[in-house]
Amino acid sequence: MPRKFFRKISPTPETFKRHKHLQFLGDALHVACLWHINRRTAAKGVAIGMFVMWLPLPFHVLMTATLAVILRANLPIALITVFINNPLTMGPMFYLDYWLGRHLLGGHFHPFKFEASLHWLVHGLPHIWQPLLTGTVVVASISALAGYYGVHLLWRLSILHHLKKRQERRAAAIPPSEPTS
Repeated sequence: MPRKFFRKISPTPETFKRHKHLQFLGDALHVACLWHINRRTAAKGVAIGMFVMWLPLPFHVLMTATLAVILRANLPIALITVFINNPLTMGPMFYLDYWLGRHLLGGHFHPFKFEASLHWLVHGLPHIWQPLLTGTVVVASISALAGYYGVHLLWRLSILHHLKKRQERRAAAIPPSEPTS
């Protein structure tokens, strides 16, 4: 079952409640639905994480945690999902956003060289912000929807597989009946 998988990879609620960067959420971290794993809370958690991971903004963890609390999603699943965006994947993800936004807006390609500096933010970002933002919104929305409905689909397929296995075990346990003459 997906529940067992999610429980295995999720940290304990106490770990999150003691985390110094999540203390601003206060008593909201004690709401049971943030820690309960079912199809709806897991799907919402994946969708939130997949949406926020595409945003070219800092503080993904804080945004994800806040949205999970507001939308009553599974907090550990949302936070695990947002870490798909990491220093190794960040560059290609944001370039994909820019590339898609540029094609959607029909604009010209502005060659740029990214630098993680204040100078680049002031002088480089103004040339690419429109296609970057457009691509980000499109890709983030599509990936959030795919994550949400993907979890629902996988959860359903897992249940069907479990029911099929149960029927097979029951069929194997029933001895065949004797033919009557």
